[in-house]
Amino acid sequence: MGERVINMIICLIFPKKISDYLVSRVSRTKEALSNTIELKLFWHIVFLPITLPLALIYGIIKLPFIWFLPLGGFYNLKYAAKQFYLDIVVTKTGIPLAVKRFRLLLELFIKGRERKVSYGEKNPDKTFYVIRPYYYMKVNELATTVAHLLFHYYRNLQQLSYALEHDWIPVVDWQNYGPFWHQEDYPVNGTTNCWEYFWKQPSDYTLEEVYQSKNVVLANRNSKDYGYIPSAFITPPLDEYAKDLMIQCPKYDTLFQLNDITEAYIRKKQEALFPKNARIMGVSVRSMSYGKHLTPNHPKQPGTSELIHLTRKYMEEWKMDYIFFTCEAEETVQKMQEVFEDKLLVVPRLRYKEEPKSGTMESPLYVAGQRYQTNLDYLTEMVLLSRCTSLLAGMSGGVRTALIWNANEYENTYIFDNGVWK
Repeated sequence: MGERVINMIICLIFPKKISDYLVSRVSRTKEALSNTIELKLFWHIVFLPITLPLALIYGIIKLPFIWFLPLGGFYNLKYAAKQFYLDIVVTKTGIPLAVKRFRLLLELFIKGRERKVSYGEKNPDKTFYVIRPYYYMKVNELATTVAHLLFHYYRNLQQLSYALEHDWIPVVDWQNYGPFWHQEDYPVNGTTNCWEYFWKQPSDYTLEEVYQSKNVVLANRNSKDYGYIPSAFITPPLDEYAKDLMIQCPKYDTLFQLNDITEAYIRKKQEALFPKNARIMGVSVRSMSYGKHLTPNHPKQPGTSELIHLTRKYMEEWKMDYIFFTCEAEETVQKMQEVFEDKLLVVPRLRYKEEPKSGTMESPLYVAGQRYQTNLDYLTEMVLLSRCTSLLAGMSGGVRTALIWNANEYENTYIFDNGVWK
């Protein structure tokens, strides 16, 4: 604790070059003077008259926050303070940016918290759970990227599991907290609720009825793991993570049914693309964004040479007739077509021809008027991937969803495990 306070003060007072020098010297000095048990004991005794009162004062200061903040509020404040320290001392974002990020975190924790509300007198014997989108709908200093549709699907699945385990009736509202990242400026399939572009509601109740009901829980608008399904943070070993998805998630996902329009679109694509009774190996990688460069906590994707080599290998070993390939990069699709020719099946769709410069929404795939079609094609690819005989894939949010929808029915599964970006 003492060293962190000293480092914080140094970074707040001195310019970056000087603070870097001083922080490294403080760390090395501490290491030199406390590298044995005897030295650690000596300094502990020497500083005990100072550290003991300070520790007691620190504990007393925490007590009002523990007692009077809302449930979990203390831990949220502690998390925000830790992030502020990391921004100042570790990543060295600078004081103005660190302060802005700290304020954005507090706003997320306070305004985006779970709340119990009442909107009327309907359904007094029921409790509804409104699944709301992530609090920040635009890129800012805290939310620096735009998450794709199936990340939000998985976030909804976590919220759904939480609702069902509490015997609450779930309903998804991607209509009144927008504009949602993937929403068009006009109704799609007769609705302005972006969730209903693709899925049915997970219960028989409409948003209109829920917002006239007596007992309503508004979901937390942060991304949160509730413990009923695997974490949203994809962690190695990836084959074990994949197996947990296929076993733990389908019982909740049964309530997330595709709507009739989406299901008919996908069925038509499958009938046109998949030869009848063929044994098809699903192959999927990401080639843009975290497929190519460092993006914290995302799985590293295989290179094209490794991908082609193992596709050949397992196509023969697993006795596959065709390869169904999904990738967002046109160049990677063309390379696979050159090698596997008419054995390669792909969904015709708009793909990236170059790396998006800044954020998903600024790419040609996600401009206004194109978002629905891009997401529909993406959803179609992942549904078809889940219906293949076997799977060879780099882990991603889309592959995670395909694993859930497959529900452990693949004959064979190989997940590339090259670790995650740190």
